[in-house]
This record gives sequence, structure tokens and C-alpha cells, in this order.
Amino acid sequence: MRWIVIFVTSMLVFLLSSCQYGPVSSSSGMGFAGGSLLVEIGSSTNCANPDDTVTLHASVSNRSSQIFAVELQDRPVLDLCIGSYPGYSKCWSEGKQLTPDLTKLELKPGESKTIEMKWFAQPAGSYGAAAIFVYAPDVTGGPITANVTVGVVPDCPGSR
Repeated sequence: MRWIVIFVTSMLVFLLSSCQYGPVSSSSGMGFAGGSLLVEIGSSTNCANPDDTVTLHASVSNRSSQIFAVELQDRPVLDLCIGSYPGYSKCWSEGKQLTPDLTKLELKPGESKTIEMKWFAQPAGSYGAAAIFVYAPDVTGGPITANVTVGVVPDCPGSR
């Protein structure tokens, strides 16, 4: 048990000390009906001081030659969340009513939908941000996600 604590602490120190200031992004996708969907997430920085404002954005793009449409009943089609393990502490959809703007999406070939939110960096730590795209009402393998990490450290180089 002691070695696990030492290892986890060492990894956290390494991650936080290697924090470089700058924008970050990540993407993932899947094929469907002869085409593909691309889910992307971006953050204005991967290193912030506590209480700094971080801008996050998530998008989904239809890279196929066919129209893509999905309609859900109980959750947003596209969401953006940030937090530390084991869950998310803030999501873009939080407090919003589940209107068709959130639960229904139709993308023509080449079209994209993007959402954006501001997050105030929490106390020191490593925070994961995820773009979450639910592409079908009965998703069995889980949604498509893209992830980035934002390190919050005192005196982050270049962030103020």
C-alpha cells in the first residue's frame, strides 16, 4: 500500500511540475453509415493558477456524405464536463432544461456543432475535461468522448 501512495504522489508531482502553459486539444471519432463523426475538445490552456478562467469548447463534426441525426429523451446529445477523479464537478448542460436544442441534433455533411463554457480553476490538482457525444438513444458501448487535462498549479508559467 505504501508503494502505491508513493507512486501516485510521484506521478501527481511529475504531472504538475511538467505543466506547460498553452492551449490544448484532443479528438476522437467513429465510423457510421460509410462516414464518420469527429468529436473534439479544446482548452485555452493546460496549465492555470487557482481561480484563473479557463475556456473550454467541444464540437462534433459530420465528416460523411450523409445527413446524421440523433434525438434523445433524457440527456443532451453533446455535453462538456470538467472535474477531478472520480467524477465531474461542472458540466455545460448543468441547470439547463432539456429542450430540443440540447436533445436533438441534425448535421448535414461537413457541418459541426460547438459548445463553449468558462471554468474557474479550482485548488491545485489535475482536472480532466471531456467532450461527451451521445450518438444514439440506446448507446451500448458508451458515448464518443475526447479528453484533455488541465493542471492547476500556483505560479503556473505564463498564465497571468
